[in-house]
Amino acid sequence: MLDVDAPGTFDVQRVVRPLAGAAAWCVVAAFVVRFGVGVESLVVAALCVTLAVVSTIDIETRRIPNRIVLPASAVGLLAVALLNPDRLGEAALAAVGAFAVFFIPGLISARWVGMGDAKLALLIGILLGADTLNALFLASLGGGLFAAASVALRGRDALATTFSFGPFLAAGAALALLIGGGTLYS
Repeated sequence: MLDVDAPGTFDVQRVVRPLAGAAAWCVVAAFVVRFGVGVESLVVAALCVTLAVVSTIDIETRRIPNRIVLPASAVGLLAVALLNPDRLGEAALAAVGAFAVFFIPGLISARWVGMGDAKLALLIGILLGADTLNALFLASLGGGLFAAASVALRGRDALATTFSFGPFLAAGAALALLIGGGTLYS
């Protein structure tokens, strides 16, 4: 992390944390406007807060903590089972599929994909069901644009670096949730 006291630097936390929190609550507000207030809105609020926290941690530490993502996945699965049990199979299939998309390349090389990204994809799959495809597409599009901009700005040096993909997964999930509604709605 950059040293806040050094001249010409800024504290990433002072920028990332408020932006992540604001983005989460904007998504929740948009979800409520689109679908109304209900138990589902509480699940979406919890998901958005989780995505914001995980994104912030990933940017700051380059890690997505199991202690957040795995319990959130269990709670998400329970929420789908209680709120829309006829879509539980869809949620499980989407979760396993999304996990595999990141897990397999991560086995080949940790520089390609982190295992935290695979577990975050699992959570997203549970709550978005078939809309997970949209989330992964949007995340890949955002990550690809970021990588292209990085190469354009830094040249070939950018090719030797990695970046946190969790925030792109979170943004893709939030947008897909607003477009489709996920497994919470039929």
